[in-house]
Amino acid sequence: MDKSKPISQKTRISYYLSHPIQYYSPLLREMAKVFDLQVYYFSDASIKGAIDKGFGQPVKWDIPLLDGYTSTFLKNISWRPSLSNRLLDLVNPGAVRSLMRDPSEIIIVNGWSYFSSLLTIFTARVLGKRVWLRAENSLSRELLKRRLLVALKKLLLKWMLFKLVDRFLYIGDDNRSFFEFYGAGKSSLIYTPYAVDNDYFSKCFENNRSQKQALL
Repeated sequence: MDKSKPISQKTRISYYLSHPIQYYSPLLREMAKVFDLQVYYFSDASIKGAIDKGFGQPVKWDIPLLDGYTSTFLKNISWRPSLSNRLLDLVNPGAVRSLMRDPSEIIIVNGWSYFSSLLTIFTARVLGKRVWLRAENSLSRELLKRRLLVALKKLLLKWMLFKLVDRFLYIGDDNRSFFEFYGAGKSSLIYTPYAVDNDYFSKCFENNRSQKQALL
């Protein structure tokens, strides 16, 4: 496959995410209007309601997370299913089958903390697909870590994992510097900042305009 081939409205894209995320869903809906998009999730915890460890209580979003795009949940066979960024929290062997059956030219993976994310990247590369990687890591925080750990990560990321990636999707300058520090070339970097669903918030404002004083 030609790795430099430009994308168009007919391009088939598969996006692999750990779980439905409230600030990703609006972006996915917009992407589905432009591309032939298929989204795969490794967990449905945010749909069923999951414990937010930071707040110490269950969280279930009251906004539609799956509307406007096609999505599939892959079975997680981990014996300790969670979303705590531990390697074996998400183990979805179905990712291999989905990649073999799906004709997508581009595979986007969000992060590499989970086994399933790594499995998706490696399998997609073996199948000759283009792999795009999105992450939010910052170089300034990375350099605060122990030198030995950074050296080990440079071995694993720069010389192994990142060699399998065609494009790196960065959210800002510090994130871009992180990718460059671990070997990403400037030509492989694509700016993909956080997106805000302005239409949603505008409608909320209009619906509650008359109650402004009561809500203050």
